[in-house]
Amino acid sequence: MPLENYGVFKGYAVNRLPCRTGLSPYYHMHVSDGKNEFRVQITVKSEAYPSNIRYRVIDNFNHPLTSRLGRYKMGFTNLDKTPSSGAIDYIRLNPFKMDELIKLPQGRIGPGGGFNNIMDNCVLSAMEDKDALVYVFGEIHGPGETKDRFFGFDPSKTIQNVHQNQGSYVKWSRENGVWQDGALFFYYPKDNLWTAVFVVFQSQSRHTDDATGFPIGPEPLPIPESYDDPEIPDIPEVYIMGATLHFDGNKPVEQKVTLLNVTDKPVDLDGFSIADLLMNKEVITKTIIKPGQFLTIKLSGNSTVLSSLGGIITLLDNRGLKVHGVYYNREDIKQKRWTLRF
Repeated sequence: MPLENYGVFKGYAVNRLPCRTGLSPYYHMHVSDGKNEFRVQITVKSEAYPSNIRYRVIDNFNHPLTSRLGRYKMGFTNLDKTPSSGAIDYIRLNPFKMDELIKLPQGRIGPGGGFNNIMDNCVLSAMEDKDALVYVFGEIHGPGETKDRFFGFDPSKTIQNVHQNQGSYVKWSRENGVWQDGALFFYYPKDNLWTAVFVVFQSQSRHTDDATGFPIGPEPLPIPESYDDPEIPDIPEVYIMGATLHFDGNKPVEQKVTLLNVTDKPVDLDGFSIADLLMNKEVITKTIIKPGQFLTIKLSGNSTVLSSLGGIITLLDNRGLKVHGVYYNREDIKQKRWTLRF
């Protein structure tokens, strides 16, 4: 079943314990809001093959969701698993490009290993800055009946599943769900800078069902022959290149999305759709984009609405699979450029 106690914790980084080869495959972080203490458990190795992770660390992260983070109170806030709640979905929120995920090689976990160093850079920096805030998206467990076995606070409480929580196969498919992905954000108020950390298992799919979060494919769910990057083939190479966002105050006046077909063959867009942050979809009909050509789609305003406060734009094919996704911020609109370029 999907995660039960999903939400976000806001507080401070207190301590950390790097992953040690041969012991539990987790990087542990001790966080506190001054009243409540949690151990954040970041999985760096799975039981599924291949067992290691893919990750993305983004310094100076600038995405519409960061404007929401400051609204949370200190401590843990439960979140509904919907696009409007502030929940995270790696596939539908477009926080990063899946092609930019870095695969963690075998043997790069333990002492001196790559992922320990990467996490230490983030956590130790937050520990050294007394004003730095940590936001942890995941599932809370506890309180337990004993003190924490690593950091000693009592009672023990943990935040787990701080990674993608959809697109899993077989045994782990029971936890699949949309708008329930885990993530880490470090905020430095003095410089108004964000660092984001995203973790995906190499065995997870990048295409999932909009309702269940299950990998899109035939039933029963197969184990992919190649785990190198389990995905549905034949995704057309059409990209979102720009958007015309004209507002009267906050009211949309004219909105257009410009696409580019980078291939040498025409692509039939019939049944494709353009989705916004709330997953409202503008369906494209009877339209072909020629090889190497741009095509501008005018939005009717009856379904997809691109907000003046920042948002996402996602192109889906006629199967509902993600073709490309981008995001823009309120500051982009304030610059009053007629067309945003992505």
